[in-house]
Amino acid sequence: MNEVRQRRTLHIGSKRVGVFEDDVFTVAQWREPAPLPFAPDAVLGIVAIESRMFTVLDIATQLGAGPMAPRAQIVALRGREQLALAVDHSELAQGNVELLDVSTLFATVMKGQERRRRNF
Repeated sequence: MNEVRQRRTLHIGSKRVGVFEDDVFTVAQWREPAPLPFAPDAVLGIVAIESRMFTVLDIATQLGAGPMAPRAQIVALRGREQLALAVDHSELAQGNVELLDVSTLFATVMKGQERRRRNF
């Protein structure tokens, strides 16, 4: 039996991309992230959502999406990196859209910049 994974369509500027719904932690209303000094332009900052800290990414440039409308949502993703995406809006959909590989988002945005790891 084949299971169909639900998808979420993300509207980012003029682009429509998707992620699997089981990769989404939650969708929150837009709030301005606290900036991170020396972060690449695509890293908007950090924001607390449901008592967890997420690094908010603006991937419009990587997608060639052009200017975004005023951001309306933050799509927080599951995973070790604690990433979230700034989007115009998102919706559950079964349509055909290009799927983002959420496992490579952080590396794509950082593009070889130094990453400091701290183990506690």
